[in-house]
Amino acid sequence: PSRHLKSTGQCLLRHSFHGPPDFGALSICCMKASCFTACPHLPDQVPTIDAAITNMLAASSNARGLYFNPVFLVSKSATESRFVLDCAALTPYLQTPQLRLTPLPQAIKVNLLPPQAYMVKLDIAEVFYYIALHPSSRNLTTFKVGRRYRRFCRMTFVIHPAPFYRQLLATTIAREMRARGLW
Repeated sequence: PSRHLKSTGQCLLRHSFHGPPDFGALSICCMKASCFTACPHLPDQVPTIDAAITNMLAASSNARGLYFNPVFLVSKSATESRFVLDCAALTPYLQTPQLRLTPLPQAIKVNLLPPQAYMVKLDIAEVFYYIALHPSSRNLTTFKVGRRYRRFCRMTFVIHPAPFYRQLLATTIAREMRARGLW
């Protein structure tokens, strides 16, 4: 079983869309690789999208908007889908968060290993942030389903270079293990 580890004090998100992130809505999750197919919503998927919108509205406020972006459904399983608003057009205007991965020797100093440890697992916990959008920018997230317009009041931001740093970490560990004759 995993044990809870102390934070190394590294803030992975330096910038956000508008102001500092809303840490009250911070989603802590482990990195998990998954394959999925994204496709534009079809007319028969509108009830599923409406149900997702109803759930989201229960947690936030409804707002009118002027613009809309494509809406996608991503299959999570045979019966479930994830609701996605494609805001790829906004990417050039967002600042990429600066990520500084704590070197493994420093992380080990913060979280002491038990005697004779033979495996270390590092989770990059701050991969997803739910950040409240400034009211004047919410119109950028407006989308249309059927005849109704909806918009997001907060967005999920993924740390863009996370897969690169995950690979960098794995390569560094493998190189060290080979140098010590362990692999």
